[in-house]
Amino acid sequence: MITTFKITDQKAIKLAECSSIPRIMIIFGQNGVGKSTLLYAVKQSILQNVVRDEDVIFISLLGESPQKEYVGAAIHIDEPSYRITSVLGRLEIARRNIIAASSLLDNKSSSPADEYTSISHVYEPLNKLLNMLLPHLKFERVDMTETDSPKCIFSKYSQNKVDIDILSRGEIEVISQFLPLVEHQILRKLVRRSDARSYSDIAVLMDMPGLYLPPQLQSRLLGYFRSLVREEKENIQFIIVTSSSALTEKATAEELFMLMPSQQLAEGSNQLVKVSDATVRTLPL
Repeated sequence: MITTFKITDQKAIKLAECSSIPRIMIIFGQNGVGKSTLLYAVKQSILQNVVRDEDVIFISLLGESPQKEYVGAAIHIDEPSYRITSVLGRLEIARRNIIAASSLLDNKSSSPADEYTSISHVYEPLNKLLNMLLPHLKFERVDMTETDSPKCIFSKYSQNKVDIDILSRGEIEVISQFLPLVEHQILRKLVRRSDARSYSDIAVLMDMPGLYLPPQLQSRLLGYFRSLVREEKENIQFIIVTSSSALTEKATAEELFMLMPSQQLAEGSNQLVKVSDATVRTLPL
């Protein structure tokens, strides 16, 4: 987990530091105050000063493709539907390889029906996301009939089975933006419980200036994050910068921080201020 950071002299940021970072940290403030700059600086600081293998997922809703970053590496694919199909296709191949390997090791003629390799178990993180944000959709399977051209099959309104190309652009964008996080969770599902020690921490950094989701779904998104940090064996943390009032109004005092303009503070003051319950709904965005 990221327990502390200190950012200095980065564009609009003169000094922003936090000595006790919660599992969910929501940072808001006026436009142009440096929220995105702060998040990017935190990401760079983590990657440069990492002391053990810690995954860093950076998700931007600014029109940029999300990237999953490791120390010294990044994944970046441009087309959202292709990105989703490519990632889920690789995960499905991994799932099938595990089943095949287990069958050989157990000297069985057919693949064992292990719970941890079942489709419902492996892809549960994706369906949890869909249930929160796109409840009319459910992921069904990856069709590997054509190995070089897998298809991602969804059910829509519990009836029609459709390929991902039939989904709307908005639906695809929502899945795509959170795909790096879902991929990480699915990979953890594919690790046997006996290998849980191999799990690494995960830091999810999210640049969400104004979510393109209905307010009620934005509120549910915060509940989704909270459910993830509560999960057993998950060691996950969210640092989110946003201008979404739907998120800030639902955040607790422990989760919420305001980034102040340096011009409004005395020289050398910390621009990152923890918000109290009494002021959460009165501070300007």
